[in-house]
Amino acid sequence: MTHNFIFDNFLTKTMSSKNEDTVRDFAILEAIQNNDLPTFKTLLGDSNEEIAQSANRPFSHCIHHPGLSLFLACAKYGRYELLEFLLQIPGININHQDGTGNSALSVLIINKEDMQNYGDTLKCAKLLVSHPLFEFNLANNNNTTALMLAAMDEHHYQMLQLVLKVYNVDVTLRNNDNESAVLIATEWLYATNVRLLLRHPDIDINEIFDDGNTMLKSYVNWRNIGEIGLLCGRQLLNRTDIDANNISNIIHSISIWDNTDTLLHKIYTHALFTHGYI
Repeated sequence: MTHNFIFDNFLTKTMSSKNEDTVRDFAILEAIQNNDLPTFKTLLGDSNEEIAQSANRPFSHCIHHPGLSLFLACAKYGRYELLEFLLQIPGININHQDGTGNSALSVLIINKEDMQNYGDTLKCAKLLVSHPLFEFNLANNNNTTALMLAAMDEHHYQMLQLVLKVYNVDVTLRNNDNESAVLIATEWLYATNVRLLLRHPDIDINEIFDDGNTMLKSYVNWRNIGEIGLLCGRQLLNRTDIDANNISNIIHSISIWDNTDTLLHKIYTHALFTHGYI
């Protein structure tokens, strides 16, 4: 780790403020930073009740991450063994949210910086989503869910695959900017994420952007960026639930293209012909 997490999060800690809770929090965070399970267990207490209380309580003086609890800190830094230990303790609040409303899975997705250890991140994610009490659709203060956070990062393709397999994931939710996960991935131009999301049967392919265009119309208009139009537009056209008005708009868009010899133009024209629209 390139920076000292403990001192970064405890800038308000001074020698005069060394009360018992602060010193204990400092030691626990150091154990998390070092991935030191034996010390971690020792510091938490002897009884399950003590451990649960410690895990659910926000750290004192944690100015850079308000509401960060011991449990969320383990998720934030991908500490699989520590998380596994905590989830065996009755009374652990697996759905605890920090001061900005982010859940453990959201914190894990947001703060994964070292993609060389992405396998550890996925292991932690699987551990969380497999818990019977885990609530997957928790949203933060911007109404952004873990699914949306994974959709907006091209490095989280495997994470997206994982969370889309959760039986109760709601792919239709929108954040405060009126964007669903598939719209977010589209705006970020992450073709592989969009294509993965479009495979989910609950995705509304006739969903409309704020500019009034449907997803398919946007892909056609963005033909110059290539890959996302090729991959996603063709997949949309293969869905049987596409709206007829959506198709007519695409035919109009294709008819006014200046260059009708482009590969993208040929793919759309062939797909529309196959479906009997032209």
